[in-house]
Amino acid sequence: MANKPFSNGYHILVGLGGTGGKILRAFKMRMYEEFPTQEERSKFPVALLYVDSTDEMMPKDGRARADFRVMGQDASFTNNEFLNIKAVDTSYILDHIESFPTVKGIVNNVQAVKSAIGSLGQAAGQKRRAGRLLFAANASSYVNALRNAFARCREASEDESHVCFHIFAGLSGGTGSGSIVDAIVQTRKTFPGSKVLVYAMMPEMNLPKADMDQGRYYPNGYAAMNELNALQSGRWYPQDVTGGGEARLHNDRVKGVADGLTIYSNVNDNGLSINSFTELPKLVSDYVFARIFLINSENKVNEDIIRAYNFENMDDFSYEFSEAENTDESGQKPVARTKKINSFGIKRIVYPELRVLKHITYTVGESVLYQFKYNNWRESQGYVDEERNIDYDEKYLKAEHLAAWMLDEPHLMLEERVLKTDEEHESFANYWNLMAQNYADQAKEADCPLTDLDRLMGNLFDEFFRDKGVKGYYEGKERAIPALAKEIRHNIESGLFDKWKLGDVSLQELQSLSRRLLERVGAMRTDYEKNSVAEKKNHEAYMQLCEANVSEWSHLGILQRMVNVGARRYAEHQGYLANLYVSKTRLVAFEFAKKLLAKVFVELGKMDADIASFAQKVNDAIDETERLVTAQRRVNNGLDNPKGAIVEVCEEEAMDEFEVGMKVDKTTMGEMSRQLREMILPPSEFISFGRLAEELDVEAIIDAFDVKLVELVKKAHENMTSNESRVLGLDIISQLQQKLRSDDDIKEFASKIVK
Repeated sequence: MANKPFSNGYHILVGLGGTGGKILRAFKMRMYEEFPTQEERSKFPVALLYVDSTDEMMPKDGRARADFRVMGQDASFTNNEFLNIKAVDTSYILDHIESFPTVKGIVNNVQAVKSAIGSLGQAAGQKRRAGRLLFAANASSYVNALRNAFARCREASEDESHVCFHIFAGLSGGTGSGSIVDAIVQTRKTFPGSKVLVYAMMPEMNLPKADMDQGRYYPNGYAAMNELNALQSGRWYPQDVTGGGEARLHNDRVKGVADGLTIYSNVNDNGLSINSFTELPKLVSDYVFARIFLINSENKVNEDIIRAYNFENMDDFSYEFSEAENTDESGQKPVARTKKINSFGIKRIVYPELRVLKHITYTVGESVLYQFKYNNWRESQGYVDEERNIDYDEKYLKAEHLAAWMLDEPHLMLEERVLKTDEEHESFANYWNLMAQNYADQAKEADCPLTDLDRLMGNLFDEFFRDKGVKGYYEGKERAIPALAKEIRHNIESGLFDKWKLGDVSLQELQSLSRRLLERVGAMRTDYEKNSVAEKKNHEAYMQLCEANVSEWSHLGILQRMVNVGARRYAEHQGYLANLYVSKTRLVAFEFAKKLLAKVFVELGKMDADIASFAQKVNDAIDETERLVTAQRRVNNGLDNPKGAIVEVCEEEAMDEFEVGMKVDKTTMGEMSRQLREMILPPSEFISFGRLAEELDVEAIIDAFDVKLVELVKKAHENMTSNESRVLGLDIISQLQQKLRSDDDIKEFASKIVK
């Protein structure tokens, strides 16, 4: 903002109906743009009141509205800024009209009004009678809401010397055209010393049918203008809907009830038409915003503008008198209509600082999202929208990686623990070799120590392996298979998330790896079937060795046993038995591992779906960012084509050059990516990509752009640009001075703008 903002006195902005609400929304969003912090905004004695017969512009279920978001903040109307005049039963009021004396004055014929109103839909069904009845039934609430708005202004400033009400309404729909007169009257009645300014939009002729349901637009506008004229000229005193009788508030000092009417439409004198729903509300709000915050008497350049705002020199010529009627007792003809009506142009010349900042931010943000998705850097382009070539088997699926992910035999067979709550145990080989050694001396005393050692180890296998015996242990662990599979998945998933969080891997890489993992686990299940068959053959071979050794030992003579042949046989038998029981254990463990691997396959399938869901959120954010980048493109050709409602004066080439400079700076982009990841990630501990996808909102990513990335862009702009190449922190005056260097250039430009 080029001028230092100020606010002279209290300003209370009242929006009636949909048109009024759209203007208030545009005004509030402009305040959030110009004054980004609540601390700044709270210093200005400015309050809003949106009055409507529908709550369609209000947030629902406590969620912020996307169309009210400004640079990461929610500018939605608050409850104390909204008065819902539909929250009454009009049928009940009409059926019990005697109980509502303030409303009775505007209802001459109950049945006629009921017939005219019918079944009310949104916006009072475009019916002026319905709009007026709804407002009248809520008039006391309107007055209280005005006082509440005044109190909010008082909290910001104690200077009550100047109180101004700005009332906005469209005269096409039912709510605005029906309630505007009573809103003016009640505002003047409640705050008699204040300034009341009315901004009314007339429906333009020849609107294209496809744009809107015109319905009663033109009759409503005609009737509302007649009433406004009668009110301002003193020819009509409407019913006081908060009291009794007529509201005789016409004041010759202000030449009306309101201090002045500003009438406008979506088409100017030269036939230029702009969108009534998007462009026009912003132009009206900017017109009022300039009056409140920018136009001041300290700058002589503003003198003519201030006179126009204040309807200066209109008081002596504010009435047009009737030529058809006779003079009154004083010899003066009666007033026919008011001439104290103003309007304004629908064209602005701006340096689009906010648009430029957003364009840079979203362009850079899109590059950050490419880092999230692909992490593919090219020196001349920065992060690109293209997947890297990766050998996933070489990078991720080696034996050491599978072991770290607990996708190896020791973990799947529970030789090594999976759950942290489980005990750590010896490997099968260590356990059975140790048992064979420990029980060898005890078995020596038997007639046949070899068979007795086999008996002792068989007893261990059946009853004491890990306190339950081999089969009992694995049967018990089958109940824990879901938990074991989830732990393996979490081990894999959390490790991958940590790598993505650090920027080491991309989402596309995660997706490809996830699918490759599923393929590998599927192949492992087939391999385990084959390995189980091979292990059965090993078991049979060890059984035969043991049986042959027992047979040979039993045929040894006394002399052979005396020369230690028997001892060697016994020592060999210990090894055979250890291998036999390792094989027997592995056979049971293989059956368990196959069941566990089947569940792991299911869990990894879920993980793959969750990663895809998370990736889709990033894809959605990329799509939304592309839309935002496009939306920030210049809407016309600047000074070369001043036909649009907004004429921008800026250098698009300089903006594009700065964007490219940022995108190819790997240090800057890497740091931005890191900070953006930290900001968009939920504060809770990582559970899964599925939970992350649920908690992560596309709006949260865009908010991160608007809050964090904007500041990073501003900082980079300070560091990377000279005074000559700056694209931020500029104002319209300096830009025009650079473009228009002579008086002839200025005259030619002014002539184009006016034409």
